[in-house]
Amino acid sequence: MWAAVDAGLGALWALGAAADLRTLKLIAGTLTVFAVVRTLGVLVRATRAGVGVIRKRTAEWRPGQGDLAKARRHRPHRVEADPDVAHDEYAVAVADDGRLVTICFTPLMAGERPVRGAILITGTPRYEAVEVRTEHFDAEDSVRAAEQLAEAQEHAARLEAAAVERARTEIEELEALHKHAIEARSTADALRRITGQ
Repeated sequence: MWAAVDAGLGALWALGAAADLRTLKLIAGTLTVFAVVRTLGVLVRATRAGVGVIRKRTAEWRPGQGDLAKARRHRPHRVEADPDVAHDEYAVAVADDGRLVTICFTPLMAGERPVRGAILITGTPRYEAVEVRTEHFDAEDSVRAAEQLAEAQEHAARLEAAAVERARTEIEELEALHKHAIEARSTADALRRITGQ
């Protein structure tokens, strides 16, 4: 809109210059300068808004620094996880109030938002974190508390291994369906050629 105003005022100024009308040139020139300044202001405001949107969206790509993100990154069984298969990950967080909390980290697709009640863990990929199990550790006996933590981590490792297996099975089933669809399409084409249908 402002570019059209600029063009119109520029044409008016050119008309005044061509007709050598001094007053028309001055008015059109002043209005053209005003319109150009206004257009630059609109462009600056639009650019700032665009940069704000880009910053907000890319902020979710930076790795999370919170306690849950650290618990996910430092889970002892992460080396056993399959890096080629997207799957739920499980980690145990130690809460200050005497709880061992098993958290399920589900990877999110690009535009997907976490479910209500879940916590967003930023990074690439992004995860939603949900508590799946809570138990109290023995705060009076640190040896027993360490054993309880080890047991909880073993449980989390079993959950994650099962999640990896489920993900692999889903991938194999999808590949089989895809292969079947290709074969069915090929056979249908052959039948149509043979029968003329």
